[in-house]
Amino acid sequence: MKIYKGVMEKAARVKTENIPFRLDEKEFYKFVLRIAGKKYADKIKVSQKPSSSGFDEYEMYDDGEHIAVKATSGSAAAVAFNVYLKERCGYYVGFINTVGSLPETPPAVGERIADRSLYHYRYFLNYCTFGYTFAFYGWKEWEKLLDVILLNGYNLVLNTVGQECVWRELLKELSYTDKEIRNFLAGPVFMPWQLMMNIENYRGYYPDWWWDERIRLADKMIARLQSFGAGTMLPGYVGMVPCDFAEHYKGAKLIAQGEWCGFMRPMYLSYDDDLFSFVADKYYRIQDKLIGKGRAHYYSCDPFHEGDVPEGTDLKKFAAKVYERMTLADENAVWVFQGWHANPHREMLKAIPAEKTLITNLLSDSNVNAGDNYLDRPWIYCTVNNFGGQCILRGGLKRTLVSPYECVHNSDDTIVGIGSMPEAVENGEIMFDAVAANAVCAQKPSLDDFLTDYIRYHYGTPTHSIRQALQILAEKIYVKDSICSSYESPYIACPSLFVDRVSTWGEHAKDDYPRALLTVARLFSDSYRAYKDSPSFLFDYTDIVRQLSANFAWSLVYKMQAAFKARDGKRFEEVSEKFCAMLFLQEKLLLSNEHFLYAKVQKTARKYGRTQGEKFLFDNLYRTLITVWGDDRTLHSQWETNGRLEGILDGYAAREYGDLIRDFYRPRWEKFISMLRLALETGEEYKEYNFFEYNKLFCYDAKIYPLRAVGNTYGIAQKILHEIEISEQE
Repeated sequence: MKIYKGVMEKAARVKTENIPFRLDEKEFYKFVLRIAGKKYADKIKVSQKPSSSGFDEYEMYDDGEHIAVKATSGSAAAVAFNVYLKERCGYYVGFINTVGSLPETPPAVGERIADRSLYHYRYFLNYCTFGYTFAFYGWKEWEKLLDVILLNGYNLVLNTVGQECVWRELLKELSYTDKEIRNFLAGPVFMPWQLMMNIENYRGYYPDWWWDERIRLADKMIARLQSFGAGTMLPGYVGMVPCDFAEHYKGAKLIAQGEWCGFMRPMYLSYDDDLFSFVADKYYRIQDKLIGKGRAHYYSCDPFHEGDVPEGTDLKKFAAKVYERMTLADENAVWVFQGWHANPHREMLKAIPAEKTLITNLLSDSNVNAGDNYLDRPWIYCTVNNFGGQCILRGGLKRTLVSPYECVHNSDDTIVGIGSMPEAVENGEIMFDAVAANAVCAQKPSLDDFLTDYIRYHYGTPTHSIRQALQILAEKIYVKDSICSSYESPYIACPSLFVDRVSTWGEHAKDDYPRALLTVARLFSDSYRAYKDSPSFLFDYTDIVRQLSANFAWSLVYKMQAAFKARDGKRFEEVSEKFCAMLFLQEKLLLSNEHFLYAKVQKTARKYGRTQGEKFLFDNLYRTLITVWGDDRTLHSQWETNGRLEGILDGYAAREYGDLIRDFYRPRWEKFISMLRLALETGEEYKEYNFFEYNKLFCYDAKIYPLRAVGNTYGIAQKILHEIEISEQE
């Protein structure tokens, strides 16, 4: 059996040096004040204690008139407070919902509460989240989110806010004009993919006030986390330069990356060009001056992570140069890679000291340690509970809950942490809870206990029906972890005689659906009266019936396609009417819950704009992101024989929102069905219709949606279940 004691001890020392145990009592008081009010803030007295294990620890007990919280860090103290809120107050604060009401008088702790973590790092966020969710978050939104992040025990958080400011200043120092800089920078919702070296020059407008605002925002975020003993990860420099860099620096040795999903990637400076050090040193100096200020020692760098390595590139030398400049800028620097298929390239890892390497394994639930422990480097067990913010019940619940504990107790694994890397935070709360359950907990998680707690925290007193429903979800539905699955909804798929999924990377949708989900929906319906006042229950109930309807509707899509190809007009009318009726019910279901409305996203985007033009632009950017994703240059592929555009991002981030179904997706399906009906009536051959121009029109629509749920979720859900059950009997 392999033993990695030396590597693990060094990694632990690096963590403690970079993210020292810290607890700011004044900031913790304000934290409690924001979440629970003055009575609770005055009742709880917090103090720091040394760590006896080298990991975060806390204890909580009644101390005369006060509740004493002793913790190794503000992060651990926040977890203790969260346990108190849930266990003693019946109050849950999550990324999506807040459930319950706080008792007027803070209750006593009663039996002493104490626990410790098994993980040096509890990591949170994904580059994509800063586009799919956070592009237009201001301090009000971030402060609330950071509170939830701390309640869940995270102590290392990615922050890409303000990186466009870093690049703006860098290019200025490299003698780029304002116009040239604007032509390089991608816009706010697309900036994450520029930082991942995938795109440049797409929708890059920024108002004059943006730059100072984002720098102040990034500074506040890092300072808040630091006061709780939590660290920040910033993007590092791997040689990215604009495609026109050689026009400014004649003779520069550049490495071309080619295309990514139709976009031309930026260039890389070669590691053996003196300009690499020249630019890298400027980058880190500017980043530290504007944002880092000596507080962030973790740098995310993933060269070639979603593309081929250009021929002739010596990856070991490339990595050595990147690491050299990184550590010259920050002697405590740790290079963080995303564990993603072949990434990180193993030759690159060989050039970096093991303890100065950290890998966030996005694929842990399906490929625990990548088969080789990433050459025995420290890694973090991460979960991605959604891709593109798609509304899909997905994730390997039991694996996410239990596997990290098993890895920690397996001496063959160099695991040093757990993490959650969602591409958006609008869904998947049960998976967020599964990661948080491990954050500061020394015991092996129990699926039964977790499900019981989930019901108590989110719904209320567990009943037999709801307990059975959650058990089925865990055993039959939340079992798969992949980039997309057959659960994508046909209602938001681009209509075609060949359509069998929503996005390029989705799997072929089956023409049947898990009958277990129908059972779950019935059990939730039986529990409606008991839990109808819980926002979490209503969210989950809506989501489950939504998913059931979407899965069922694929069979109707395939029957429509078959009837048309057989020129069976009568059958086509029967099935298309059924499909449209189900689509209409899905629209009504989603309109009944504000979490399933585009209006919520739109409100955030428009609020961030200061002029009517900016409000329209920010709205337009989000509409583009969650529909076509890009523009005409992404349509480089031709329609294939299966009727789908290959290798593009159209529909990747499609959201099943009720108001979008009403105004965008349902009219699109109705248009398609009308074209098929006309072809059947005239006998003419139908040629696949490219909906891209139709899609673009929606992106530029100026309609403002009301953030108001309408309709009765239970009544609409019963109609959907009735229609599905009738079909079951046919």
